[in-house]
Amino acid sequence: MTLAHGNSVWWAFSVLRQEGFNVPLADESLDLCYPFLGPDLVKLRPEFKGDEDAFGKGHEWPESQQLEVWASALARKTYLGSMLAGWAGALGLGASTPTELAAGVHKHACRFSDRATVQDQNPITTIVEGRTGWQRKFWDLAVNSIEISGKLKERVSLALDIIGSGRSEASTLIKPQLTQDKFLRSMGLAFQLGPSGDLEDEGGRLRDYSIKIGNALRADADSYPPGCGPYRSRLRFGDKRTAEISFSLDRSAHLEWDEMVSGAELKAVFTFLGEAIAVVPVFTGSGLDDLAIERHQDYEYPPRAIRIQIDGAPGGQDPDTFKWSKDGGSNWEDTTVEITGAAQDLDEGVQIKFNAVTGHVLTERWDWTSYHHSLIVTVPRLLFQDVEDSIEDGIEVVKPKVIALYNEASAGPIEWDVINATEEYLGTEGA
Repeated sequence: MTLAHGNSVWWAFSVLRQEGFNVPLADESLDLCYPFLGPDLVKLRPEFKGDEDAFGKGHEWPESQQLEVWASALARKTYLGSMLAGWAGALGLGASTPTELAAGVHKHACRFSDRATVQDQNPITTIVEGRTGWQRKFWDLAVNSIEISGKLKERVSLALDIIGSGRSEASTLIKPQLTQDKFLRSMGLAFQLGPSGDLEDEGGRLRDYSIKIGNALRADADSYPPGCGPYRSRLRFGDKRTAEISFSLDRSAHLEWDEMVSGAELKAVFTFLGEAIAVVPVFTGSGLDDLAIERHQDYEYPPRAIRIQIDGAPGGQDPDTFKWSKDGGSNWEDTTVEITGAAQDLDEGVQIKFNAVTGHVLTERWDWTSYHHSLIVTVPRLLFQDVEDSIEDGIEVVKPKVIALYNEASAGPIEWDVINATEEYLGTEGA
């Protein structure tokens, strides 16, 4: 995807985290590059402290001001892609557990970190930010909040609020090529809502949504112990981390909002889908291994365990035939399909091609599972309070007032799961 124009701000950054404060990532590790909307740059801000407390009543004005600390702050907005969704979720929630689903396909379970284990400190990272004629390196940066929002048929927006120690320097980094991230679409958004265990598909009635995760990182004086100079060496969590959820729906009978009791608990699942992740089929057999996936599954369909198996090899000039399944061979969608040597359509957008029409061996097969670039946000416990009614474009719309509650199973109020081709987030250099 391409968002950049001549005046766009870009980042060079990494899936790695810093090992500690004032240990910036090396330029060689900043191999990702992403454009952001808007021309503003990182703000470096000095914070001063006066000496008015040294005087008694009647002298409430300072006699002098001293630099207490430098601070860096930036707010960035862009369109949501799967790689950046994983980066934001890992750094924003503080913990990410990867699982390999298939060769080249990984799931990242991002969860709120254990405050006691991390000593109230989220992971920190390094970026180089630039635009035409200017670039600078900033480190000790922590994600203070993440927000994804949008409306049906519009692109999904990602907003990041980031604060840092104030440490920076001029950069001579050669700008990496733009990272080819994959958009996650509102058009493919699946939204489920209802009591836990009895969810209804409300995606067709969803009008708008916002999911915001906040860390309330404190930028106060106790974050700058002696010896660190005028720079932060901690970014402590505030009193509480938060998850704020809002959405509005065309009124429907699926949930009887007027009859719902205040205090009822609901569950919500937002699933944002993008393109299929390119995979290589696994071959089993002793004959020709000549099948290629010409086109992967369309994004609106769930993952399928696809199997292509040779069920006819007559020899001579007659073409071989195959059968195919999308549940791993438990059921066959079609059988004795003649191999043409050209691209052949199956179902749900999948297209395959054999290089040879003959020469295959009976029962040889190819297997793969179709995964998509995805973000699945689950709110296990939503406390329903009330509902607002309005008329928009002549349609009756409801906007429930809900609060995300703590969920013991995931040690927080929200689960942020990303599926993409990235192997890991939050690793360290040399690990």
